Amino acid sequence: FILLALFWVDHHQQFYYIKRINRKILWINIFNLLFVALFPFSTSLMGDYPNQSVAAVFFIFNLLLISLFLSWNWSAATSCPDLVDPDLDKNIIIREKRFRLIFAYISFICLALAFVIPEWSTIPYIVVFTDPTMAGVHASYASIGDIIISEPGALVGFAGQRVAAQAQVVKVPDNFQRAEFQIEHGMV
Repeated sequence: FILLALFWVDHHQQFYYIKRINRKILWINIFNLLFVALFPFSTSLMGDYPNQSVAAVFFIFNLLLISLFLSWNWSAATSCPDLVDPDLDKNIIIREKRFRLIFAYISFICLALAFVIPEWSTIPYIVVFTDPTMAGVHASYASIGDIIISEPGALVGFAGQRVAAQAQVVKVPDNFQRAEFQIEHGMV
């Protein structure tokens, strides 16, 4: 469920910037939905046969295809300027493209492991928060690690201190969304 939720959050984050779609985007999303709908089956297969290469390959390949279609969706939309927010900064496009490929890279590594040593393909996911780890990265892939560590003083959170202060009635602490604050509250 957590993985599907993360894919869903990522999909919605993309459509914060994507303002219109064309046929290509529509078909990319239809095929992405196909692999999302297949995910419960691949999860069940992995649960029933955890040490079988075929089950591990099927599960990880399913994850890989979902992440590749999300990456393709972003690339296809941002390659057509009339489909995205006109104020979308080129640096955001590049950063988000790299972010979406992280899960695909991890899936490729796990897929290779699934052929050789299937039980290693599901080893713990270790996350290292660097400064900054914010917004979509924090809300999706970065916060689902089995083991989460952080560099000291790193800015870690969904929104920055100014945005969080505007959204809340209470005053946020000075160390709000710093690594030390996250440690005190059980996030790291």
